[in-house]
Amino acid sequence: MRRLAIILAALAIPVCARPQPAPPTALQVAAARAEADSILAKTGTGDLFENITDGEIPQLRHRASGMVCFFNADGVGNSIFVYPNGPRGDDVSCGRNIAGAAITQYATRAPRPVTATQLLASVLSEIRSVHGELVPDRGEWRNMSAPTAPEILRARFTYAKGDPQVFSRAAAAVAGQWLISQRLTAPRDKARDADFIAEATMLAATLKVAEDASK
Repeated sequence: MRRLAIILAALAIPVCARPQPAPPTALQVAAARAEADSILAKTGTGDLFENITDGEIPQLRHRASGMVCFFNADGVGNSIFVYPNGPRGDDVSCGRNIAGAAITQYATRAPRPVTATQLLASVLSEIRSVHGELVPDRGEWRNMSAPTAPEILRARFTYAKGDPQVFSRAAAAVAGQWLISQRLTAPRDKARDADFIAEATMLAATLKVAEDASK
């Protein structure tokens, strides 16, 4: 998947300066694979995720949905959670801290048909229940898409009663029976870079889910 390879290259490089990256060395790939294995060992999720790392970014694939999770090679902020909703592995999340931001992606098997619009509304409702009203961000943002990717819906905002210097976003997509959602929180001065990384991560993750769903 050429588009996925392009996205992965973008994920590894700061937005402010993105020259053509050099191919990762064997040591970098080995270190990234080791970190991915370490995440599986620490979280006890080797039955739910597989190590598909083939570059300098640790990558795990959720076996059931196909969602791809990206992590930091240095291990900082990497996480996997399995939620006790339905059969084990039907509701999971993975996250990392990057560019001053916290990014978490969720894969949930839908018990009934759900649209991306309904999923995003549910995610925003949950956020409001914790943080109160949300103030939409009217800035210009780059949205990514691909012909084979499911539709991705997004909301960018700040908290009405919170620190205006904290930027947040939520995203949602549906591929087959899987609901893929994302949360991002970042300092306002890191919002542009963090949003780009979150956008690329969401697209790369959902491409693989859609590919698996079409089989």
